Amino acid sequence: MNQRVLIAKEFKEMVKTRKIIVMPLLFIIFGILSPISALAAPELIKSISGTAHIVIPKPTVFDAYDQFFKNLNQIQVVILIFTTMNIVVEEKMNGVLMLLTTKPVSKSGYIFSKLLSQSFLILISLTLGSAAFIYYTIVLFHRFNFSGFIIAVAYYFLYIMVFITMTTFFSTIASNLTVAGICSFLGFTIINLTGYIEKIIGYYTPATLKGNQILLVRKGWYAINNLAPVYCSILLIVVFIALSILSFRNQEM
Repeated sequence: MNQRVLIAKEFKEMVKTRKIIVMPLLFIIFGILSPISALAAPELIKSISGTAHIVIPKPTVFDAYDQFFKNLNQIQVVILIFTTMNIVVEEKMNGVLMLLTTKPVSKSGYIFSKLLSQSFLILISLTLGSAAFIYYTIVLFHRFNFSGFIIAVAYYFLYIMVFITMTTFFSTIASNLTVAGICSFLGFTIINLTGYIEKIIGYYTPATLKGNQILLVRKGWYAINNLAPVYCSILLIVVFIALSILSFRNQEM
C-alpha cells in the first residue's frame, strides 16, 4: 500500500467525519467575527456598564489583529488538539490499524499520511479563515498590513504544527483516547507556560511565537530580533515526528 493510497484513506475519513467541512468553517467564522467583535467591543462595554460616560479608545485595525490571533491561539488550538488526539489511538482501538498492518504498509508512511493530511486541512482552513478576516477587516477598518499578516499567519502555522505533531506522538504511544487527550493537553499547557519563563527557556520556547504574531502585524518583520523560537519549533516538530515513527515501529499490533 503506497503513500498515495494512505493519504487518500485519510481524506476519505475527513469527508466521512465532516472534518473537511467543519474545520474550514470554524476558521472562516473566526475570520469574520474577529474584526466585527473588535469594532463592536467599545459599544458593548458601554452597554454592559450602563453608562455612556466611560471613555473608551476608538477601535483600530490593531484590535482586529489582536482578536483574530487571540481566537486562533486560544480557542482554535484547543479544537485542533481535540480533533487530532484520536488520530492513531482510535484506529488501534477499533482494529483498523491491525487490519492495515496485514498489508504492505510502511509504518513511517502511515504516520506521514496522518500528518500530511492534517497539515493540508489546517493550511486550507487557515487560508480561508485569513481571507475572510482580510476582507472584513478592510471593509470595516479600511486598511490592512498584508506583509506582516502573512508572516504572522506563517508563525501561527508553525506554532500549531508543534502541537499537531506532539498530539500525534501521544496518540501513537497511548493505549486509549483518554490517555492521549490528557498527555496532549498537558503538553500544550507546559509548552505555553514556558513562555512566562525568562532568560534561556523563554528565549527559545515556541510559546514566544504567539507574541511575535501580534508584533509582526503591528510593527512588521523588522521588529522581530529573535528567530530562536522558529528554529526550536522546527526542531520540536522533527523530534515529535521521529518519536512517533520510532514508537510506532516498536509496537506490537
